[in-house]
Amino acid sequence: MSLSNNSAAAPIHVPVPGRPHRDKLSIAWEADQKALEALATYLDILKVESFALDLAASSWRGEGVRIEGRLTASVQQACVVTLEPVPQIIDEPVDAFYVPVGSKLAQRLERSQAETEVEVDPEGDETPEIFSGDTIDVGGLATEILAVALDPYPRAPGAAFEVEEDGEDDTVSPFAVLKGLGSGTGGKSE
Repeated sequence: MSLSNNSAAAPIHVPVPGRPHRDKLSIAWEADQKALEALATYLDILKVESFALDLAASSWRGEGVRIEGRLTASVQQACVVTLEPVPQIIDEPVDAFYVPVGSKLAQRLERSQAETEVEVDPEGDETPEIFSGDTIDVGGLATEILAVALDPYPRAPGAAFEVEEDGEDDTVSPFAVLKGLGSGTGGKSE
């Protein structure tokens, strides 16, 4: 089990009220320059030019909170071939569930995690995160979504690996000795 408010390692912090809402509560958040630099450093990429969240928080199963919306970002990564900056536009959905620590839903979740056999419904809701306090920090979740959306092998247009061939390979295969053993020469050529 993880506590959502234990996201001190996340480079950004986006607080969302942790109390269930009868109506959807809109949350719009855009990273400032300091947060953009922190994200780029944390993700080990050249630059995060923009990063924004457009979210809605609503009641989920009485005690929980559902947070849904979109994450948009513009980033630059180094090309894996040339190291030139490669831009990438990211637009990803956000859909997460949270329950307060000590709630009936959290207790049920803790009991099910203690069982040895876990049933997963691929069509069902995601497993909710447990949070403590009055707010949910979705900064860690947003950072994870951005990290997963990054191209793992960014390439500049037209960039290709080039292998230089300088003629014949002068190295002797380690199996050449074994070939000689089979002919009775003991691996020595005469």
